[in-house]
Amino acid sequence: MEPLPPPIQAEFGPIVGGYIRRSQRKHVRRLPKWLKDLVSIVGGGITGGSLGVIIIWWALHMDPFNLGPVVSQHYPVIVPKEFRAQPVKASIAHKSHSKQ
Repeated sequence: MEPLPPPIQAEFGPIVGGYIRRSQRKHVRRLPKWLKDLVSIVGGGITGGSLGVIIIWWALHMDPFNLGPVVSQHYPVIVPKEFRAQPVKASIAHKSHSKQ
């Protein structure tokens, strides 16, 4: 009978039976649980609020927060045409600058 080969040596210690011994794992600094919870709550609130406003625009045809003109300047595709900001005509903008 042949002798068994020596255990495989890795940078974090010997591997026994295909698993790393718990005591020899590298300690990885993880974020505290309260911080993970805070990020998930804030992220969920922002996402839910944004989707809620979009649903109010498209399903109820209302703009109770008057956000349509502001959002349409950056993302006009998600705002219904009735709530988009009116485009400024180039001739009006040019005249106002020439008076100064």
